[in-house]
Amino acid sequence: MQSILRETLMVQVDSLAKVVQGYGADPTQFVASYLTWLNDAQDALGRLRSPMLAFVQAERATIMSAMDGHVPDGTAVSRSPRKTLRAVASLSIERMSREMYERVNEIDRNLAPMVEQMAHAVAVLAAKEPKFVENLAVTQAVADGVWKMLTQTPETMPVSHFFAAKLSLADRNYLLLEVIGNLVANRG
Repeated sequence: MQSILRETLMVQVDSLAKVVQGYGADPTQFVASYLTWLNDAQDALGRLRSPMLAFVQAERATIMSAMDGHVPDGTAVSRSPRKTLRAVASLSIERMSREMYERVNEIDRNLAPMVEQMAHAVAVLAAKEPKFVENLAVTQAVADGVWKMLTQTPETMPVSHFFAAKLSLADRNYLLLEVIGNLVANRG
């Protein structure tokens, strides 16, 4: 499930960048766009039951309270309530971006050693089968076939059992497709 959370966060980062770009085009819609983004992020993360959901909800509450006139500490207060609200939203976006990138980096750090182990296991298959790399494509069907080979090859059976016990099916497929993608890209 880490891989699904990672990809969900990356989609949210991309859509948040569009909200920020919209600030230059129409600053009057900036806060409304950010609130829409917060609602969408809340829905996406809520489906995954991610702890990140609480952070999104807290940032949404910060914006809502700023709309009611409460200015968080550290925010410059302008004579224009709209400018103050945009400043609050900008600071919230900064915190949100930082938190999402930290979560993505944490997931990457957690998965990195397993990507390496998966790559080693696939390399064992490639060493045993001369045409192995030539027949690879980045598809789920190929990943399923490689996984089946990993579970049936005596040298890779222990690592396949480890992955089956340690990772969700989604994370295992994510890692396997990443390794296959790297092999396909580098087979030159």
